[in-house]
Amino acid sequence: MNIEEPITKPVPRPGDMEETVTTHPAFGQISASRRQGSSNLYGSDFTHNGYITITIKTSELHRTLSNDWHFETGQLIEVALSEAQWASFVSSLNQGSGVPCTLEWIAGKGRLPRLSNPKSRADQFSKEFQKDFDEALEALDDLEAALAASGLSKKKIDDLLGKARKAKARINDSAPFVTKQFGEHMENEMENAKVEIHSYLQNLIQRAGVAALAGPSDPIVLSLEGDTGE
Repeated sequence: MNIEEPITKPVPRPGDMEETVTTHPAFGQISASRRQGSSNLYGSDFTHNGYITITIKTSELHRTLSNDWHFETGQLIEVALSEAQWASFVSSLNQGSGVPCTLEWIAGKGRLPRLSNPKSRADQFSKEFQKDFDEALEALDDLEAALAASGLSKKKIDDLLGKARKAKARINDSAPFVTKQFGEHMENEMENAKVEIHSYLQNLIQRAGVAALAGPSDPIVLSLEGDTGE
């Protein structure tokens, strides 16, 4: 392991004031901010009017008047998360491979391109359903051709072809309706989920504020899994 000692240098100041600046490649500062404004975020299915940003910067330590002061010296990265992603990030330690976030600024590249509007999940699932239905119809077409060339008796072939054609008719009749109904269901569920998530996060934020006011002598337990405990 490579270990490097911090470097401390005096800084000239007028009068008798003494100040030192300590630097090290590992010194950094991290901050989180709430932002307002329309934004599309990686890993989220809808456009957000508010989100959270995390910024990491390099830092140096100034000491004067017997106090330490941390000053940023350059930005390394800035990422954005939805409120739901932020809640998952702070409550899901050592779980999975991480929470999706949106890269907004990187040292050496600057501000990164913004994401386009998210595609409709309902349309995506509807297209996937339709693809499955089309493949099922193709399989039945192949079955009909195989039966016709099978050498079975005409009566047996007609019986099996009748069943295959009946299955094709059922798929052709029901596929558009099922796809449409599923699409409408997905749209309704997504709208309901937006309302529920927003309401839950607002409640969580309010409870966090109450917990901060209560102080360590009267803790309020916050949980992402259920109700609070006292």
